[in-house]
Amino acid sequence: MQYFLLPQPLLAFFSAPWMLLWLAAAAAPILIHLWNRRKFREESWAAIEFLLAAMKKNSRRIQIEQLLLLAIRTLIVILAVTALAQPFIKQFGFVPNERTLHVLVIDGSYSMAYKPTDKTRFERAKQIATQIVDGASTGDGFVLVLMGSSPQVIVETPAFEASDFIEEIENLKLPHGGGNLPDTVATVEQLIGRIKQDDPRLVQRRVYFLTDLGATTWEPEFDDGAAAARFRQQIAELAEQASLSVFDLGQSGSGNLAVTNFRTTAPFVTVSQKVHFEADVRNFGSQDSTQQLIEFFVDGRRVAARRLNVAAGESTATGFSHQFETPGDHQLEARLAADQLDVDNHRWIGLSVKQHISVLCVNSKQPGEADYLSLALNPDHKTADRPVIRPYAVSESALWDLQLDAYDCVFLCNVGRFSTSEAKILDSYLKGGGGLVFFLGDRVLADGYNDTLSDTSAGGTRVLPVRLESTRTAAADQHFTFDPLDYQHPITKAFANRQSSGLLDALVYKYMRMIPMDAVEGRHVPSPVLNFNNGDPAIVEAKIHRGRSIVVAFPSSTASRIDQQSQNRWTTIPAMRFYVPLVQEILKFAIRGQLQQRNVTVGDPIGSTVHVPAANVSLVMHAPDARVDAMRVRISEDDRRWTYDQTDFSGIYTAELGPPVSETQSFALNIDMQRSTESDSTESDLRKVDPEDLRQLSDAFEVSTRWQNLDTQLPVEWSATTGVHRYLLYLVLVLLFVETGLAWWLGNRSA
Repeated sequence: MQYFLLPQPLLAFFSAPWMLLWLAAAAAPILIHLWNRRKFREESWAAIEFLLAAMKKNSRRIQIEQLLLLAIRTLIVILAVTALAQPFIKQFGFVPNERTLHVLVIDGSYSMAYKPTDKTRFERAKQIATQIVDGASTGDGFVLVLMGSSPQVIVETPAFEASDFIEEIENLKLPHGGGNLPDTVATVEQLIGRIKQDDPRLVQRRVYFLTDLGATTWEPEFDDGAAAARFRQQIAELAEQASLSVFDLGQSGSGNLAVTNFRTTAPFVTVSQKVHFEADVRNFGSQDSTQQLIEFFVDGRRVAARRLNVAAGESTATGFSHQFETPGDHQLEARLAADQLDVDNHRWIGLSVKQHISVLCVNSKQPGEADYLSLALNPDHKTADRPVIRPYAVSESALWDLQLDAYDCVFLCNVGRFSTSEAKILDSYLKGGGGLVFFLGDRVLADGYNDTLSDTSAGGTRVLPVRLESTRTAAADQHFTFDPLDYQHPITKAFANRQSSGLLDALVYKYMRMIPMDAVEGRHVPSPVLNFNNGDPAIVEAKIHRGRSIVVAFPSSTASRIDQQSQNRWTTIPAMRFYVPLVQEILKFAIRGQLQQRNVTVGDPIGSTVHVPAANVSLVMHAPDARVDAMRVRISEDDRRWTYDQTDFSGIYTAELGPPVSETQSFALNIDMQRSTESDSTESDLRKVDPEDLRQLSDAFEVSTRWQNLDTQLPVEWSATTGVHRYLLYLVLVLLFVETGLAWWLGNRSA
């Protein structure tokens, strides 16, 4: 729109210059005044002569009073119109009307929860962000980005209403994750590029980073020099599009203690089983900490407390043992005494305590195939009143009439072959987090296994981490032995430094050769547990979906069908003394992931399998930040698992499953104490980047270090152009009261 009635220099100082056309209304009080002077007809009257004579003495005073009222009324109109035109000043002078895009990036790493005085760093960041918005010009646009492990664009389309945008700032909650500077810079650059095209009126652009300059975030690690160079180039390109301002909210030399780990070595927990739990406390400060209190809670009840001395830069471990008397979900917490960063003073464990571990042992058609296995799983079956592991042996034909989800692990002993539908049942079991263990033998049809259980084609089912080949038989009077691979795998670690276990004395005469498969989506790379002395794998495992699949190249029993083309015997391992601990370790590893599924890091999704047919299930999630989410989840025959991904806060999440299910499940989410596999970098380490070092990253950063412990308003140099229209409106309101009072006083005095 062209305002051809107004001079161009005048347009540059107002956001709404068209409102100046209403200045013509300032003539209204003058016209009314002149009209009132002419609307009376003069007539001579004898009695009035005496009054006129008296008034002549005060005529000049009355005229001045009327002109004063006229001036006030005219000024009210002029100021009101000028305020509606929205003029702006900066540093006590008028500035051209150039609208600005303000990109506010608030650091969302959990180190911002540090509370040096009465406010956390995050609260101060929100306070400064509000001041920036309050000091901006009318017509400026605002977008809001939360810098976290994955940056969140809170306000993507520029907001022009300051009150609405400030409400978004006030509603921000600090997640309990880290900060990702490279991804945030990339997000801001893309955001500005899109806004430049969509709203060209915002010709000026400014990016504000409100952060504690934590070293973990502001000294990002890169895989190689090329990635670091790309990041520096990205900052340079962003600096060409916008000015970059950094508000330093950090404090140098801040100390901190944190619970960095809380764990149990038990792969599962059953009723009346004494379980040991252990916590690690690390001192991230430069001074030793003495007599530091740590408390342990089970289901909200304190069960133990310890006093620790933790040297500067070191970690100390302590723990306690506990015996659960009731099955079901239980929550444990390790809690340090409160300090200035309370987020990392807590860690939790979510436990599903079972009455016993149920293991399904499936016999092949060969009688007694699972006998040795059942005995190895529960060697104290004759004396134990409450067995920890309870095996259930069934025949191959009865397997598919059972609900596999009722068992913690399934051992398949020399089962000949599987149909496509049976393979899908096993696949669904792995999706629910179950453990599958295959013992191979003379009845196994390798081609059938490969076609149904190792199908990598589109839509195929893969529950094996290997492909099977033909059997391999030792030469006459020879046998194969084991290579333990330096006892590196968790299954074999129990045998390290125990030469008397007999593991290296194993006698294997025949085995089925296995070729580990490459990793595919949802499945990890297969890992060898044991090899034969010729290099072929003897036991291979892999994580598949949420469960674990383990394949053993020899039978679980010494029984074997007589094959006229080869030797009769496969192995004597089931009769050797190491067989029981080996089976026990295989079971522990197969179901270890079920405990891990209840204990994940902040930001990871949580969920579990629902043991009902296809249905819509109601789910109410109680989060540790007092949020309650109610939803309906669709359970299908192919995927009976529900998931929930709003997990930005550490603590216990409780899921209440409603009809047709009635179940409550607890999940523990802890902050990630090791964000990098190459280092122990964590937000609990409050080291900060020196503002001067930012220039090594880029000399485009304009750093202010005045905000660590400040509660004052933003100085003018950090404000955008400041609108004066609100002050003009205040003046109009004052003049209205002055005009009313003056007119009343003059009228009464004249009377």
